[in-house]
Amino acid sequence: MDSSKPNLLKGYNVTGIQQEAYKRDAERQRLIALLDALDKPDATEEVDVYARGTTNISTISASLNGFGIYINRSAHTQARLFEPHQIYTTEMGEENIDLATSVVAFESEGTAGEGCDGVLILFKLSGAMTGEAQAASTARDLKFGYNCSYGGLATKDGITWLKFKGDKFMLRVNQLSYDDPSHYDEILELTEELNTFMQVRQGEHNHHKGQSFTPAGSIEA
Repeated sequence: MDSSKPNLLKGYNVTGIQQEAYKRDAERQRLIALLDALDKPDATEEVDVYARGTTNISTISASLNGFGIYINRSAHTQARLFEPHQIYTTEMGEENIDLATSVVAFESEGTAGEGCDGVLILFKLSGAMTGEAQAASTARDLKFGYNCSYGGLATKDGITWLKFKGDKFMLRVNQLSYDDPSHYDEILELTEELNTFMQVRQGEHNHHKGQSFTPAGSIEA
C-alpha cells in the first residue's frame, strides 16, 4: 500500500485525525489495564441477593437491569473486594476520623444482543478513628446513596458513569452524561478517583505514574 500522503489530504485536518486515532488507542490500552486490575481483587465474597440485610443489592440489581447491566443471573452473585486506595483524615469535633474509599466490583454478564459484558465498579466510603485499622472490605453493608453514591460500568468500549440516590424505600440510578455540562465536574472527580485506584493497583501511587484516564471530550495538553 502506498503510504505517501496524496495532495488531496492537504484540505483535511490530518494532524487532528491522527491525534484522535492515537487517543482512541491509548484509551483502549487503559481500559484493558483497568479490566485486568479489576480481575485481580484482594478478596471475593459470595452475596445472596435476596437474603435479609442485602436488600440494597437486590434493589440496585433490579435498577441496573434498565441500563442493560446484569450483575446476577441467579440468587447469588460474587463481589470482588479491593483494599482502600485513598484515605482522607477529617475532623469531627476534637477527634480525627479517617475516611477511606475502596472499590467493590461485580461482573456484568450480557447475553447475545442484550446487556453489557463488563465490570460494575462501585466506590464505597468507610470510616475509622485515626490510628485504628479500617474494617475488612465487604459488599454486605453497601447502602446506595449513603456509603456508595457513585459507580461505573467498565467495558472494552469505555466507562459509563452512574450516580445513586435514594433511601431504603426508593433508589434512583442516573447515568452521568458527557453531553450534559452539569455532570462534567462529577465525571472529572470520578475519573481522578479511578486514576488513583489504578495507580495504587499498579504500585505507582507515590510516583503518579501508570495508566491514566481522561474524561471523554476533554483536551489533553
